[in-house]
Amino acid sequence: MVHSDIIDLGVKDVSDVRALPTYTLSGRLQEHDLQRICTELLADPVTQSFTYSSGGVFEHDADWVVEVYLKRGVTDAVGETTLKAVKLLGVTDVESATTGTTYLLRGQLDADSLTLISTKCLANPIIHNCRFYRGSSQ
Repeated sequence: MVHSDIIDLGVKDVSDVRALPTYTLSGRLQEHDLQRICTELLADPVTQSFTYSSGGVFEHDADWVVEVYLKRGVTDAVGETTLKAVKLLGVTDVESATTGTTYLLRGQLDADSLTLISTKCLANPIIHNCRFYRGSSQ
């Protein structure tokens, strides 16, 4: 669906789009707590895999990565529920949880095309912040 929306914008150089649910957890997390949160709460071990990073930028097998998050002040109900669930797991050092979507794009794109795709297809600029960067396949 997203791929066809991008084509409808007139951006023909996108060959593939994948969307990944993304969670940002803030606090003093130990690696074993992070593993537990991911395996018991955030990912279905039968159908999903997960990766995490403390640096905020992931190495993805894509030409471009677009990250979309709600702006500060916009209610993130899923993030709030995630934080409550993390605390129910007994992990108390998490201060906040936010959710978003990471889009992995394949194609020869420039900054203007990525801005157009981000603001017209992947996010609502009124409530979302976006950032894009080159993926590891570039």
